[in-house]
Amino acid sequence: MCWRALTINGRWQLIDIPDDYRDDPAGNVAVWQDRTGTLRVHAITEAQPQMPVEHRLMPHAATCAARRPVLVPAPRHPADDDTGDVAEWEPPGNVIPFVSRRPRAGHSS
Repeated sequence: MCWRALTINGRWQLIDIPDDYRDDPAGNVAVWQDRTGTLRVHAITEAQPQMPVEHRLMPHAATCAARRPVLVPAPRHPADDDTGDVAEWEPPGNVIPFVSRRPRAGHSS
């Protein structure tokens, strides 16, 4: 289950809380609930260790199984190859080919 918790800096962070509410031994954040019912969170460090009233859990970003978009490299222009055969290359459908530039009126090239 994913819950949001308020950090010490006043930002919201998503926290994975297991259905059985058990502590995660691999967790790196401490979570507790204040008297208003808000979940609070801080990173477990030597300066701020886990207190007895806090649960050791993992941030949602570390356990999320959602797929991130895969970046696909742009197709290379054949002129970059050794052959230099540009006639066979066609741009993708969303690209307007730039064939030639006409001189502006009143300007000579």
